[in-house]
Order: sequence, then structure tokens, then C-alpha cells
Amino acid sequence: ARRAQRTHRNSRRHRPLRLRRQQGPVAGHGPPGRSPRLVTRRANRRPRRERQTDGGGISCYFSTLNLENVIITDNSSNNGGGIIFRGGYNSSLENVTISGNTAQYSGGGIYCFNGSNPILVNSIVSDNAGNYGIYVESGNPSITYSNFYNNENGNFYNAGDWIGINVTTNANGDSVDTYYNIQENPYFVNPNNNDYHLQNWSGLIGAGTTTNAPTTDIEGNPRPNPSGTNPDIGAYE
Repeated sequence: ARRAQRTHRNSRRHRPLRLRRQQGPVAGHGPPGRSPRLVTRRANRRPRRERQTDGGGISCYFSTLNLENVIITDNSSNNGGGIIFRGGYNSSLENVTISGNTAQYSGGGIYCFNGSNPILVNSIVSDNAGNYGIYVESGNPSITYSNFYNNENGNFYNAGDWIGINVTTNANGDSVDTYYNIQENPYFVNPNNNDYHLQNWSGLIGAGTTTNAPTTDIEGNPRPNPSGTNPDIGAYE
């Protein structure tokens, strides 16, 4: 019933942060432990698409990167089509949607190496091309209450022994692994036109966790909605 009553509200006061088709990736380089500042370029004319060496949307090297309510889409690189992490720092991705990115070699959505340990919560990694949704060369990512779906060659590589092995059900009655991760179609409204809202029947609605979750979504709408329920997975509530 809750899904049938969902409506999507757009706010002109909040401009979503989207990282897509940039002349270069958003780079996070610098002294260990310092958070890089995110800078996105917006123009009326679509910039020319270029393949980045690594980290098509975001390159985070030896830094702590904290993302909330971000969409990373339509980027390409050799490794880490959406984002690449290097270095053993606990970056966090909360209610982040990573979809439609391409890696020539590995990690269509996310690539981890050099002992990187990103924390993913309430996030979507779907429909990325290039040898797994998340490819962990080395590191120990924490992935909870997230959705991985339809990534080329598989969703997970070396991401943990029990990641992606369904052993229980969540509050919606859907099959999940021991960390409450889902591997189902997110049912975006219209991803071909960059509309990553969830359809009212999506299994990701109400499938997230309130623990450390942002209190608003990418458009500034309250999260969770209705109050007192579990939040949705992804950038939109």
C-alpha cells in the first residue's frame, strides 16, 4: 500500500548533484585523511565525452571522500567507470546512485585497490558495463542496505565472502544477503532520460536503513517519507 501511494515531488529550490560526462573526473588527491572538495562543471552545451584513465566520474586517491545523495552516471574509464578508490581510508557513499557507467577493464561502477575500504549504505550500483559492479583488487569495503543489479559479468568481485549471497528477507519480504543488500531491478522511472526516481512498485522503496542516513534526498525532500518508516535506497526518496 505504501508503494501505491508514493508520489514524486520535484523542488526547484534544490539542484541535484550529478556527475556525468565531464572533461575530467572529479579528483580527490591530497594528504591522507583530508576530504577533497567536489567540483562539477555545468554548461548549456554537452561537453565532449572523453575516456579517463581510471575513475571516470570520481577518482579518490589517498583521501576520505564522503558522498550523500549523489548520482554518478554516463562516465567511462579503464578501471572504475563510476568511481575509483585508492588507499586504505574509510570513504562513505550514502544514498548514492551509480548507474550507466563503463570500464574498459574492471569495475564498471566501483574499483577498489591499494587497500581501499569504502562504506556503502543505501546505495545503488546498477547497469554498469565492464567486469563487475564493484571490483575489489585489494581492500575491505563495507556494503549494507544497498542494491546491485545487472552489472556486466556480475555484481561483486572479491567484495567479501557473504556479500551477494541471499540468506534472509528484509522488511519488504524480498531476498537479501546477511547485510540486507538486494540484487533486484531498481525500476528507475526513465534512466535513458536520466530520471533515476524509483517506480512506485520498486523493491528499493522502504528497503534502506535510517542509521546515519541523510535526512533529505537529492531534491531536498524529507527522508524517510513517510516519517517513521525505513528510507528508500538511492538518491531519491
